[in-house]
Amino acid sequence: MHEGVTAWYVRPIQHILLNAEEGKVATERDRVEVYGRRTLFLGNAYTFVRLLRASRQTSAVERATGRLEQLFDEVLTDVKKHIDFAGFEVVDCDRLARVSSAAA
Repeated sequence: MHEGVTAWYVRPIQHILLNAEEGKVATERDRVEVYGRRTLFLGNAYTFVRLLRASRQTSAVERATGRLEQLFDEVLTDVKKHIDFAGFEVVDCDRLARVSSAAA
């Protein structure tokens, strides 16, 4: 899903992980970069699913929503195989805004 769709602004995963010019095995940082970008893409792309849900629910819209939900679930399952999100913290947007404004 990620490859090709966003090639105009993101280096392909294969380039980051298997670039012969770099001559090295992917590090944990490389993996986080690749799959982190994938989750950012998914977050933005999921806007389309929300749009479908807000649309008039014809049979075609329901089928498309179902197919996309399945695709997103499969991609997230793949990402979770490679990145342990237990070490990440979800930061409340209001808290982030307060900290950002206090630092300015």
